[in-house]
Amino acid sequence: MSIKKLTSLLDCLSMELQKNKIFIELCLPVHNEEKILRKNILKILKFCQDQNYSFGWNIVIINNGSTDSSLKISEELQNEYSQVKYANIQKAGKGRAIK
Repeated sequence: MSIKKLTSLLDCLSMELQKNKIFIELCLPVHNEEKILRKNILKILKFCQDQNYSFGWNIVIINNGSTDSSLKISEELQNEYSQVKYANIQKAGKGRAIK
């Protein structure tokens, strides 16, 4: 999902979320994306922090059976940023990764 689409989605939900005190989790399935994972997560993290949303949110990285260092990078990001979490599953496809 592009940053522009993410912005639109969160802006549309913002008013309703403020009323209901809903917490948003951005679940991002990854598979062997060590070269771009850190950069992209940091972009999303900065974007969400800059919006100053009035509702709670976090980013959940779903490592989908990666054989590169994606899992290690996910662990590092979770340790560095309180809004980043990760889960590790056996390779089951992107649809299964976000269930």
